Amino acid sequence: MPSPLISVIVPVYRCADTLERCVQSVLAQDFADWELILVDDGSPDQSGALCDAFAAKDSRITALHQKNGGASAARNAGLNAAQGTYIDFLDSDDLLAPGFFSAAVPLMENEGLDLFLFCLLRLSDGGCYRPPVTGYFASPADLKPWFLPLFTEGGHFESPCNKLFRRSVIGGLRFDPALRVNEDVLFNLCYLQKCGALRLTDAAYYRQDDRGGESLSRSMNADFLQAEAATRPALQQFLLSCGLTEAEAAAILNARRAAACRNQFGILTGRGGSLPFGVQRSVFAQIFAFAPARALLMQQLRADPNRMQAGVIAFCVRCRLAGALTLLCKLKNRVLGGNAHA
Repeated sequence: MPSPLISVIVPVYRCADTLERCVQSVLAQDFADWELILVDDGSPDQSGALCDAFAAKDSRITALHQKNGGASAARNAGLNAAQGTYIDFLDSDDLLAPGFFSAAVPLMENEGLDLFLFCLLRLSDGGCYRPPVTGYFASPADLKPWFLPLFTEGGHFESPCNKLFRRSVIGGLRFDPALRVNEDVLFNLCYLQKCGALRLTDAAYYRQDDRGGESLSRSMNADFLQAEAATRPALQQFLLSCGLTEAEAAAILNARRAAACRNQFGILTGRGGSLPFGVQRSVFAQIFAFAPARALLMQQLRADPNRMQAGVIAFCVRCRLAGALTLLCKLKNRVLGGNAHA
């Protein structure tokens, strides 16, 4: 039996309500040469049984079952089983846009692409982070003029789901299950160092359903700073391999670190979280100790329409009052029932 052209890998965990529409978005593609690998990651609901039911109905669908190990472990299991020339990652609460395969495969084949990067359309607000540049590039190094926005804005290289990969280039590369956040970034950075030609487009071929609290895209943890630090060496190595000077690479690394601090700061001040007081204070202290992060936060707070609240927070940032800001966040969460801006 000939190998399929595309292998779609879906980590499955507690998604009984969304898995069918996810699978249907693959079945509805106007291109039939694919396999769909559903990896049941020890799901406690009926998701595993649904995987088996889908596999029984269509020979192109495979159901794998394993003990719970997280999305990275599930994707790795899918990679180990995949037979396709190209690899597509799809989350169980998301959808592929109609016509994606028929649009992507000719480009991969005719242009000899190792990577096809496209947009994710957020169903929560219809937003779509478009890359700063589109078109064909003979190698990742040709994207040097756009490295700063590509690696610090819009999450273009954060998710594996807005990309089509060549399996032969992936080779033995796998996701690191030890990382809770940014394991996707590390995978993408390692892949870029092996990558040849690539194409970027602003077409939205992926529909990300981030409306539910259990969405993979909503399951954020309070460890952005550690994750950024863990992936920083890989990004530095990639930037230097593309011919950037150490100073040019440092500027991008500092901007990315500041962006990670901003994101972590937003989680802790906006959504609240349940970190112990001492841990949250320590995270704020780490953010305040990094001057580019303070500058970025002050710029953001000056533009905040809620001037009274932003003014108090800005004072804490400017004076590096990590304890005071932690106390303020805890009090706000208590008043709002722990669901501030959830």
